[in-house]
Amino acid sequence: MSGYVKDENHTSELLDIIEQLENTEVRIGVFGEDDSTMVMIAAANEFGAHIVPKRAKALAIPVKHDYINQNGKLVKAGSVLMVKAVNIPERSFIRAGFDANVDRIEKLAESLLPSVFRGDLKPQAFYERLGSYTAGLIQMYSIKLRTPPNAAVTIANKQSNNPLVDTGRLQQAITWKVVAR
Repeated sequence: MSGYVKDENHTSELLDIIEQLENTEVRIGVFGEDDSTMVMIAAANEFGAHIVPKRAKALAIPVKHDYINQNGKLVKAGSVLMVKAVNIPERSFIRAGFDANVDRIEKLAESLLPSVFRGDLKPQAFYERLGSYTAGLIQMYSIKLRTPPNAAVTIANKQSNNPLVDTGRLQQAITWKVVAR
């Protein structure tokens, strides 16, 4: 009598899903091929920066609105401040935003994984959801971040003391990519 064994435990499908999960990752951040200016702004704020002139003796900062400087003097709109250097303090929003939300991100991943292993959600879609969710959390973190505060001239020019928000371009540039490892 001949017979056969029928695999009803879906081991091969599960191993394939595990392999896809292991060979894929999601990256969150501001990416150079999307907007190199935003990458520079993001990096300067994420890690801090010391900016000095390359060919001139000073950096020129245009003043858009009147303000009182640190010496108590009125600086008029339309003037230009000449400075030897600008120090941008570290305002980590990507790393700190992830760290502040890691429990929420892990909770979403844990809630989605059963759907992945049942075959209801493809690994690519799993990572897309995680990426979208995480990028959104980091965007919100960057909006809520208030320290260190902006310099007086920056507050005057932006008409706001929200360090990482001016036009919203930085927040819009925070995105994700699902890539092969």
